[in-house]
Amino acid sequence: MDDCLKLPQELVHRITEDRRWLHAHPELGFDLHHTAEYVGRRLEALGIRYEAGIAKTGIVAEIRGS
Repeated sequence: MDDCLKLPQELVHRITEDRRWLHAHPELGFDLHHTAEYVGRRLEALGIRYEAGIAKTGIVAEIRGS
């Protein structure tokens, strides 16, 4: 069962890069323009549709699957 829960190493690497980028570019409150752009680019790269501009810089994405 533990093997099923392990993430592929490249996914772990990508998540780590995302976390480092987000922590290196802090933004406050609803003024998250760079963060929203970054998240939008990541969602596009993954082929996930999203709606931007919710409450200024929010993003809503729906991920479907079986």
